[in-house]
Amino acid sequence: MQLFILFTGGLDLMFMPGLGFSKEGHRLGRGKGYYDKYLELCSNTGKMPKTIALIFKEQLLDHIPTGEHDMSVDFLLYPTEEEIEQMKKP
Repeated sequence: MQLFILFTGGLDLMFMPGLGFSKEGHRLGRGKGYYDKYLELCSNTGKMPKTIALIFKEQLLDHIPTGEHDMSVDFLLYPTEEEIEQMKKP
């Protein structure tokens, strides 16, 4: 883990990967907990970055099961139906 980042002021923003997300910001990752562990360490040092996930609307689910160590994403960014239709126009 790149802990030196915390000692040089920390990160301001992190892009979070995931297989699925809920509107509450819960995230289904790949099961290793790397991002959750790093964010927990950031939280303990008081240098918590904002987190954002760029997703497809198909990744937005009604419910994601979470555990006590799972960290939520602050912002989910995905296109609306109107924006998708606009992209299809020549």
